[in-house]
This record gives sequence, structure tokens and C-alpha cells, in this order.
Amino acid sequence: ASVDMTIPNSRWHMVAPPLRNMYSGDYWLSESTARRNPSVSMMKYQAINPQYTSIPVQAGEWSNTFNTLDVLLKPGIGYATCINLNDLGINKNYTFSFPKTATAYDYYDRATGEVAGSVTGLSRTNGSKFIYEGVTGWSAASADGSFNLPVENGSTTTYEWVLISNPYMSHLDMTKLYLANTSKLTGAFTLWTGDNGSGNGTNDVYSFNGTNVVSTSNAPLLLAPMQSIWAKRNGTTSFNDLTVNAAMSVTAAGQTLRSDNRSNELVVDVLRAGNRQSSVLIRYREEATNGYKEQEDAQTFFIANLDNKPAMIYAEVDKKALSVNTLSDWTKEVALVISTSEKGWLTLQASGMESFTATGADWYLLDKWAGKKIRLSENASYSFENTTGNLEGRFALKVENAMTGLDNISNNTIGIHANAEIIHITSAENLKTVEVYNLQGQLLAKQTGLNTTTTSLTINQKGAVIVKVTTSTGQRVEKIRMD
Repeated sequence: ASVDMTIPNSRWHMVAPPLRNMYSGDYWLSESTARRNPSVSMMKYQAINPQYTSIPVQAGEWSNTFNTLDVLLKPGIGYATCINLNDLGINKNYTFSFPKTATAYDYYDRATGEVAGSVTGLSRTNGSKFIYEGVTGWSAASADGSFNLPVENGSTTTYEWVLISNPYMSHLDMTKLYLANTSKLTGAFTLWTGDNGSGNGTNDVYSFNGTNVVSTSNAPLLLAPMQSIWAKRNGTTSFNDLTVNAAMSVTAAGQTLRSDNRSNELVVDVLRAGNRQSSVLIRYREEATNGYKEQEDAQTFFIANLDNKPAMIYAEVDKKALSVNTLSDWTKEVALVISTSEKGWLTLQASGMESFTATGADWYLLDKWAGKKIRLSENASYSFENTTGNLEGRFALKVENAMTGLDNISNNTIGIHANAEIIHITSAENLKTVEVYNLQGQLLAKQTGLNTTTTSLTINQKGAVIVKVTTSTGQRVEKIRMD
């Protein structure tokens, strides 16, 4: 697997290694020279500092920072990292790329940049594997996708809190994580949301309330990939791992967790000088709420000390800035806002339009200031000059030809209805093809070369499906429900 993690400098982040056999030395940046400018520091939680082993950490505290390069970072065990650039007055995003393949790393003298020492013998066996993949020497996932997530010092009952992490490359449902581990956890999850550079950040608290997890700041109940979070222990219960399973991922059941094949999901990136700044995800779900709902949407995380110089794009819904917006009503525009203090040329780059083929949704980008309407399936990239800074009220996304909107054949010409598991189709002219999709865009059945005015298909599917009928003169797309 290949994984990137992008974070801003000069702030501590609670993170976790995404792959097996990773080391602290793997967190180096291509922009740095001799691991300087920027350098990277780390802290462990409730564990002995690997650089100064004679100074154990007190219960409930972080270790002093360390720059040791050969610390094995086990999947599932969190830590904190910071890109050090405060003294340079530089604010930007940096990207770590994994896996690394080096079996040795050099230390450099801070003043001279000369090699001051080396570490060797770093094992890279299975170094490109995720934690939940079955590999010799590691615990494999069971048939239902569950596995044991390691917890550092979970067996040390004097520690009230432990640091755990999301092992997936998709968001993790906090409620499901808690409910699977109620005998081990109590009280709350806690996550940094800001930091003053000293390691003492402000917190979002996700308290446990019966069978629910409740955010005290109305934050989404989702843990991002490669993010670690504090969890409060259940009294003096001793444990070394937590139960995690694939159902905790926000990916729909039956979908590959690491798949790039999106279904009914549109991504719009904003780029400056060819470099991606941020992105927004718009997705269709039949059962969704068009307004903001924390179980369906995700709010955008702004970096206060960057003064929003990166162009941050988001969907504005119910006066909230969303990086993920889930909707079910095609009739309303999706307002896009770009927040940045830096002027100049920007590019909007769309992808995923093809994943809406089954629903017939045709996406358009509206530039209201320029009076332009861009069909994204034909022109996925749109460049413009930003002369004002923040862009609010300029851009929107709009869907045309959604569901039955593709029709150029009237209801009187084509008849489509379902009876139990059978879809019946009648036509005033000869049918050519019939296709049936689920709402995730997967083809369930297809008939071709019909040359008849009636046909039937048996579909083993409950709920809504999309039926696409093509005749010699046109096409009709209709959503029907299978009972």
C-alpha cells in the first residue's frame, strides 16, 4: 500500500502509523536538508521516552520530545508529531509519504549538517501491509473482519487514559468502537483540536451516554484515518487491545475499504500553481438529509495559525462549512466557498462524475460572477483569477438530468413497474436494452438485443433501484422500489 499524510507545521498532531514495520525515522520530509528546516519531533503517551530512557513519563502525561530514528511505531498505537518551523516564520502544509524502504538512517549535527551517527538494521518485512491484513507473525482479521487493536500500557491500571488509533484508511465510527468495547472503556473519547505549540491543545470531548456517543462541541462522531484519540479506561480493568471490525468503517457494507472506486461521489479539488490545496466531497445517498447532519456530513477543519492562506474549499450548508456533504435532493444547488487570504489564479478540478452513471446525474459548476455554466463531464477543470481573496457566493454545483430527468421518452410510451422481485417493462416501440442498477451504481441486471415491446427481469434486491430503458428513438431512466 502507498499512503500520504498531510499536516500543517508548528502544531502537534495526535496520529498513528498506517502500515506495519514503520519507524520514527520514516517521518522525514523531502523538503528538508539533513533532516533540518524542517525537522520533525515526536512524543509518546504514557511511555518511557526512547531518547532519554532514564526519565520515565508520569501517568497521564506525554513524554518529552524525541528525535530518535529507530523507534518501532506499531500499528494501532498512537503518538504525537510536530513539524518544527516556528523559528522560521513559515506556515504551510507538508506531506509524509509511506512506506519507506530504508534499512538505515543517519543523524545530523544541527549546526553543521554533518553526519553525526547512524542507526541500521531496520526490518521492513511486510512494511507495506495494513494492520488488518493477515500476515505471518501478526494477528490476522477473523472471518467477520474483526481483529485486536493493540493498546500501549492498557494493562497498567494506574493510567486513567490510553491512546488508541484508527487502523483503517477510512473514517471510524466512534459509537460502534465504544459499543464493541464497553467492558474496557468508560466516560469519553478526547481529541486535540488546537495547540499552542507546547503539546497542550484544546480538546473535543465525545462522552459516552448509554449506547450513544455525544460530542460536546457538535463535532462529527468520526475518527479520521491515521488519527489517534484518547479513550478513558473502565476503572481498573486491565487490557492490551480493543476489538475493531470492518463494520466500524463508514464505508458501506460489501465495499472494499481501500477502494478508489467511488459510488455517487463527486470530489472537487482546489489547486494553486498545480498544487492541491484542499477538497470537498459531495455524495448522494437516498436516505440522507439535505441539511447538515453529523452522522452524514463532516465539518471542515481550519488551521487558525495559517491565516487560511491555503485555499480551503467547502460546501456551505445550514451556515456550516462542510468538507463532506451528503444529500438526497437533486433540486437544490450546493453552494461552494473558497476561504483564502491569498489572491491569484486558482483551478477547480472535479472527479467522480462517472460514478453517477446509474442515477443519470449530470453535474455542472456554476461561476455566478462570470456568468458561466461548466458541464463537468466535458470539462473537469476550471481555472480563474481570484482578485478578492475569500470567494463566497461565486461558485455552486448543480445537477441536471437526475433520475427521471434524462428522459426523452414520455411516461405514455414506456411503462416500468415492479411486482415482488420482478420488474415489468412495456413500450410502444421496440426495446433495445434494459439495465438495472442499485443506488451505489452497481449493475444488477442487463438485457440487450431485445427487439420486443415487453420484457421482465427478476431482481434479488430490496429497496430502490434505477431502471434504464433504451429504445430505437430514446431513453428513459426511472427509480422504482422493490418490495
